[in-house]
This record gives sequence, C-alpha cells and structure tokens, in this order.
Amino acid sequence: KTGEGRGAVFIRVGSKNAVVERNLFLDCDQGVCLGNSARGDEGTAHATDCIVRNNFVVRCPESNLFASSTKGSQFLHNTVHDPQGRFRRLLRATGPNEGLVVAGNVFSGPEISPENREGQITFRDNLNRDVAAYFRDPAQGDLRLVATAADAIDRGPEPPLVKDDFEGQPRKGRPDLGADEFN
Repeated sequence: KTGEGRGAVFIRVGSKNAVVERNLFLDCDQGVCLGNSARGDEGTAHATDCIVRNNFVVRCPESNLFASSTKGSQFLHNTVHDPQGRFRRLLRATGPNEGLVVAGNVFSGPEISPENREGQITFRDNLNRDVAAYFRDPAQGDLRLVATAADAIDRGPEPPLVKDDFEGQPRKGRPDLGADEFN
C-alpha cells in the first residue's frame, strides 16, 4: 500500500486477451484493475476479452476488483474479502463495460452497490455478504473454504465457468463459488 491507488495488476488501455489467475493480492491499494478511469478515451475499450479468475483478493480498499471501459471481459470464481474496507469497494465498475461478466465469485464484505452491478454487466451466481467464517485464515489471506461454507460449496454456476481452482485442483460436479474448490 502506498495510498496512491495503484493496482497490483493494472491492465492498461488497449490491452486484449490478458488472463490474471491464481494470485493472492493482500493489503494492496487496489487488486486487479481492468482499464483506467482517469483516462478519458471516449469510445475506446481499455481492456478487451480479459479474464480475471481464481484469485484471492484481501483488503484492497481503493478497489479490490475494478473495471473501466471494458469489452467482453470477465471476473470469474474470485474470492474477495474486505469486510471493513473504507470505501466498501469489493467490486467497482465505471464507464461502459460492454459485456462484462461477473459470475461465480465470493464477495465477503458489504453489499456491492447497485451502480456496480447494472448496465452492460452480467452479474450472476455470486455470494455477497460478510462470510469471514467460511475461510481458513482470512487475516493472513488464506481464503480456502472450510466445511461449514454451506452457501459457497456446490453453489457455483452450471455449467462450470472454469475447470480448476486457485491451487489447480479440478472442479467436479457442481462447482463451488469463489477461487477455492473445497475438498
């Protein structure tokens, strides 16, 4: 954290087909940023067909996951934990986000505000409330599911959106929500 709002991963204007997966973002200003809201490129897609999947994002108060002027991009099966974030930004979306899909994620913390779920965004099959008790050690960034995570286990989208999880383990049957497939 520097307090300057920089993204740990920042996919810049004009980027295409980037994949961000199997990372732990812990105590950064921002986790994953697709596009740049400070840049006023009207009508230009900042991030096209980018996929952010199977990541653990913990306490990134500026924005845990961020999208600005995306086209055909996806946030799939990520686990975001920031129940006390000062800006309450588990997911933040600005500008047009044509065809943005946000699905199969666990957002542990405050409810994502309606303006970050509307418009050209498909927001489905996500869990969104403080579920810190569902994780092994959220304070240390271990967001692997525990057996009592009833609202996440076997509750993912059908058909599965990704074939494996944060650790590369296969998702079998109906997948779990978030980045970890409970075994």
